[in-house]
Amino acid sequence: VVINKMDEPTVQWKKERFDECVSKLRPFLKGCGFIIKKEVKFIPISGLNGANVKDEVDPGVCSWWKKSYSSSENNTSRGTLLALLDSLTITGRDPEAPVRIPILDRYQDRGTIAMGKVESGTVRPGMKIQMMPTRQEYKIDAVWVNEAPVRAARPGENILIKVGGAGVEDVLKGFVICTKPSCRA
Repeated sequence: VVINKMDEPTVQWKKERFDECVSKLRPFLKGCGFIIKKEVKFIPISGLNGANVKDEVDPGVCSWWKKSYSSSENNTSRGTLLALLDSLTITGRDPEAPVRIPILDRYQDRGTIAMGKVESGTVRPGMKIQMMPTRQEYKIDAVWVNEAPVRAARPGENILIKVGGAGVEDVLKGFVICTKPSCRA
């Protein structure tokens, strides 16, 4: 989580203001399902003049930051945003994981067709799925990759799915197609 505008004249890189922002964000992020100590890192920046984005903020301007990240306070052990992003490990898309397909668009063509990208799992015709956040259950009648019918679609593929039993009003942009266990809502 980037705390921006730390250079603002009323803030002036004060640790108290950074800690206040962090303490207000933690309960919100925890309520969204994030594991704060594992998944969330906090870093103060100034987007306007680039402090802590590529180059570390001058210790004369912000004396507390080097000590803070050196001791891994706020789950951060890197001094700049780019260094922090470079240090993150991103796990591959898992074809064995539960299906997760964010809906990009949908249309009606002899049934409701949903467009999306498989982010995890493997999707096949005949599968039972759950549409989040409505938690309605449907069956996949057909799957297409590059407009060609397929028996299965794997992570990373852009697909079209014919959602059996769903009206076009039941499938909206931003919804997520899931299999059990359900997505966080």
